[in-house]
Amino acid sequence: MSRDKRRTTEDLQEELAELDLEVLDDEFRKRAESDHMFFCRHILGYKDLDDDLHGDVSDIVNHGEHRRKLLLLPRGHLKSSLITVGWTLWRLIQNPNRTFAIFNETQDLAEAFLREIQDQLETPQISKYWPDLVPPSNERRIWTKNALLVNRQKVSRAPSIEAKSITESTAGRHPDVMILDDPISDRTVQTEAGI
Repeated sequence: MSRDKRRTTEDLQEELAELDLEVLDDEFRKRAESDHMFFCRHILGYKDLDDDLHGDVSDIVNHGEHRRKLLLLPRGHLKSSLITVGWTLWRLIQNPNRTFAIFNETQDLAEAFLREIQDQLETPQISKYWPDLVPPSNERRIWTKNALLVNRQKVSRAPSIEAKSITESTAGRHPDVMILDDPISDRTVQTEAGI
C-alpha cells in the first residue's frame, strides 16, 4: 500500500483539526454577519460595549419600527464606535453594494470616522472572514481621506462610504444610508448661520 493511502493517526488528527477550524471559522463569520454586537466586539475589538446599554441601542437601530432613528446619549458612551463605525461596517459586510454617507459638524471629524473604518477594513479579522471585500492596495480606485470604495457588483457614482461635513451636499449621489454623527455643537448653535 502506498504512503498516501496509509496515513498516520497524527496526520488524520491534524486533518480533522483543520476541518474543525474551518467549520468554527464559518460559524464565527455567520454569527458576526447576523449579530451587530458580536461583530463589534469580536471583529472590531470594541470590548467595552455593555449588553444593557449598547445591546438596547443596537436593537433599536436594527429592529426599531421606524426607518429614521435619533440616538441621544452623553459623550463618551461609544455611540460613534457602535453605530458610525461598527454598524456601518456591519451593514457593509452584509451587502457591499450598499452606500453610506457619514456627516459631522466638521469635515475633519467626518474624515476621522472614515479613517477608523479604513483602518478596521485593513485588519486581519476583516481580511480573514471577508477576503474579497477590500481590493488590494494597488487596485483601490477610491481610498482617500473622504471616500472609499470596496469591491461590489453595483455600478454607482457614489463611493461605498464617504465622509462629509454637515454643510456639504450629496447632490448627484444618493447614498442608501446617511449617518449624522454630532452634526451640531455648542459652537454651531451660537452662530446665526448654525441655527
